[in-house]
Amino acid sequence: MMFLLFLLLLLPLVQQTPASSHYNYLDLVLQRHSAVCYQRSGCTPPTTPSWTVHGLWPSVSYSSWPQYCSTCSTTPCPTTPCSLNLTALPTTLLAEMEVRWPSMWRGYGSERFWEHEYCKHGTCSADILPDIADYFNRTLELLERADMEGVLRAGGVVESEVRGYNLTDIHQAVSDGLGLETARFWCRHKAGRQLLYQIGLCVDKSLQFIDCPGGKHRRACKDDIPIYLV
Repeated sequence: MMFLLFLLLLLPLVQQTPASSHYNYLDLVLQRHSAVCYQRSGCTPPTTPSWTVHGLWPSVSYSSWPQYCSTCSTTPCPTTPCSLNLTALPTTLLAEMEVRWPSMWRGYGSERFWEHEYCKHGTCSADILPDIADYFNRTLELLERADMEGVLRAGGVVESEVRGYNLTDIHQAVSDGLGLETARFWCRHKAGRQLLYQIGLCVDKSLQFIDCPGGKHRRACKDDIPIYLV
């Protein structure tokens, strides 16, 4: 057992080859766990903060992106031997990830979630984030800079079980708060209501917020139905 542990410690933090730089920008995708988990079994939202990281995804366009760049040059890559040795990451970083980048699904822990996000997306940004700790650290810095809860609150969009908003209100709050004309919005429909559960912000390769290429995109968000922030 000790010998096996010794061998595991000898493994590099991640097994990878140089990542593809064939992408134009990155999508910072933030999720609101209370909306993701609303009336959904097997899902446990953290109590705080309200917005956490889903991932940072190098993208060619809204519907095209490289993935699993550690071992293959084609997309998609169905089999990818990529793994993380989290013991090599600073304990302070891991503690922050537990709070700001958690998994919400029972049976699918945060370590598996982080490994999935890094292996699928993070390996493709190695041209600007060559170190794995950089990928997680810089993504968390973007989360803090975005301050999504503060941005929405400043725009008059607050958590409410009874008050709904239209997509224009939400988009205007993001636009005013971050100086962006375009962003991404994801909604889900539950118990007769439309819930905002994810927001995507685009960043360039210098990790500065930019307007999302291709204009504003929304997934399952309908203009004629109020959107709730639960």
